[in-house]
Amino acid sequence: MRWNLMNSIEKIEQLFSQISPNNNNLSSILPQLYSIALECKDYKGFYTLFLWGISISQDGKTTFISHCKEACEMLKDSGIDEQKISVIEKVAKEQYLTLRGYDGKKQEMLLLSAKQMEEQIIYIDKLLKDIEDTVNKNTIEPIVRSGFNSKYNEFISIRQNVQDQYLILHDFILNKLAKYKNLISASLNIKQNNKCFQNSKKIFIIHGHHEAKRRELESLLKDKFNLTPIVLSEQPNNGLTIIEKFEKYASECSYAFAIFTPDDIVTKSEDEQYFQARPNVIFELGWFYATLGRSRVSIVEQESDKSKIFSDLQGIMRLQFKEQVEERYLDIEKELKSVGII
Repeated sequence: MRWNLMNSIEKIEQLFSQISPNNNNLSSILPQLYSIALECKDYKGFYTLFLWGISISQDGKTTFISHCKEACEMLKDSGIDEQKISVIEKVAKEQYLTLRGYDGKKQEMLLLSAKQMEEQIIYIDKLLKDIEDTVNKNTIEPIVRSGFNSKYNEFISIRQNVQDQYLILHDFILNKLAKYKNLISASLNIKQNNKCFQNSKKIFIIHGHHEAKRRELESLLKDKFNLTPIVLSEQPNNGLTIIEKFEKYASECSYAFAIFTPDDIVTKSEDEQYFQARPNVIFELGWFYATLGRSRVSIVEQESDKSKIFSDLQGIMRLQFKEQVEERYLDIEKELKSVGII
């Protein structure tokens, strides 16, 4: 994505703060969403939002067509070819009409633009107040009062219909803002991670109590691949808590190897025991799995018929060795090359 991600996040937060059930300002928010929708490549969402900004009526047919051409031009400027635009236009119109419950009847009421709905709500509220003020006067005749009450109920019904439509748009915009925020936040994280990946030759080694295997892997990374192994216990504390220290040094690394050795014996029953990696190894592995993704995490595991790995970790690359970590030299080299570290 080409635009400034942080600015877009701030803009979305501002739009969130402007929306509330008591503020009839969606017509001013809609145009601000168009560019965000296009940058997020939500072309159907853009076109649907655009339709809420115009009225669909028999009298305004020419104006409606003109506005649709404007939306198509904006899609074309975003690099979308005409054939795809035609599909987007068709699907977006169907979604729009479905959202509004359009059935071909009461066209003017159902398909007012956001601005028209806001104006009609204000206008009806004024009429309702005038009727209330008139009816509250004791001098009015009973038959006239009855007529005013009937008109009052009619306006209440019209206002409710318009308000219901307006709330549909309100919810639609909120959903789009949440979607765009999540998408942009994810893109921002990827961008930041990619920057880290490109600049860092630091490789984190997650390990339990088997120091010999940790040193083997550390030596292999340093001597064979000219990388900088990061072992948490060897880094200065700098007054940090354990988790703060871990996050500080882990965030500087572009890859992580987790050494699984039979450090612990887990007793499931009197007749069943199995080896399992230590809890800190599992925790740190999970952190890197979430932060770097599966392609930048590998498990270096010592073979054992009693070892067990969580099913959630099955997708992570496992490099098994019998005696020495260096047995998997070529596989380690291949994994590091595949992400451009060496």
